Amino acid sequence: MPLLSFAAWFAGLSFIYQLLLQDLDVDRLWSILAVYFSGIGVFTGTFLLWAFYSYLRFRNTERRQFAPVVDTQTLAASHGLDTSTVENWRSEASQVISAETLSRLFHDGETDP
Repeated sequence: MPLLSFAAWFAGLSFIYQLLLQDLDVDRLWSILAVYFSGIGVFTGTFLLWAFYSYLRFRNTERRQFAPVVDTQTLAASHGLDTSTVENWRSEASQVISAETLSRLFHDGETDP
């Protein structure tokens, strides 16, 4: 994989060299680089202005909401389980669930082809 990445990088670099730099004198190169860097500067400045505006707009506002608490009956009904099973799972400090059980919870009895 690293050799493939190196080959792609080298091919891109030679393409840029052939497209932009070959047969250019130094004065033309500096004018092209000035245009490129001014464009990058405009985009960077626009992004920084937008970020600063968003910071000022939302600096003392909590926009995130907490996830609603799901009661045991709703959780059990959504997965087709009985309430006692879900209560037992919630009371455990950690839970290890096999792949089969997890598959049954989320696939509602469907089997893979």
